[in-house]
Amino acid sequence: MKAAGRSPAAVLPSYADCEGKSFAGTFSAAKAERELGWKPEKRREVLVREGIHRPVREYFELGDTSATSGSASSAPVQPESAP
Repeated sequence: MKAAGRSPAAVLPSYADCEGKSFAGTFSAAKAERELGWKPEKRREVLVREGIHRPVREYFELGDTSATSGSASSAPVQPESAP
């Protein structure tokens, strides 16, 4: 269906065009390794435990204080009752 409304002179994108528009990021930890002596965690179970489970557990144990900081009241807003 897209081809029906498409200009016959339009050129399909090349592989380089598609790869350049990719959402995949290329990240390097080389500078952190070199300057800080930091090494990325390679064991999946440790990464999940320390990077996901632990912060989530702390969030629920301590409560989220950042969402209410700076607001006038931490009490939930009650909906107005109909007359």
